Amino acid sequence: MTDPTKPNPSKTIARFGVKLLNALLYEQEPVPADKRKEDPRNPVAGEVVVVKLVDGKPDAEKHRMFIRDLSTGGCGLWSRTRIEPGTSVLVHFQGPDNENVERMATIRHCRGQEGSGFAIGVQFSVEAKSKNKKKAA
Repeated sequence: MTDPTKPNPSKTIARFGVKLLNALLYEQEPVPADKRKEDPRNPVAGEVVVVKLVDGKPDAEKHRMFIRDLSTGGCGLWSRTRIEPGTSVLVHFQGPDNENVERMATIRHCRGQEGSGFAIGVQFSVEAKSKNKKKAA
């Protein structure tokens, strides 16, 4: 029988693991308060497709990533693939009206390590382009 006054070792280990993961991904290279994004971030959950741009043209390789947050100026992604900061990319996702949206962007940071995954910060560079253009009535 377990003693309710003592901490559960498995819960303690899980909490420690989450704290360690957060420290590895989010607390390294802290961003000064005056350099943080000014756009409010909205938490979202979904999947996006990221394509690197090579000499201004989309690369053939597509990377599926999870989107964590979204703002008018960029988004936060979670990926198994590392993409170097400064890389130009196209981000494809489903828009609010179920339209396919493609945004040009630049990778601002990529934190994490192989085997654990990467938290990636993306800054959009141009206005959205909808692939499903609605016809005017």
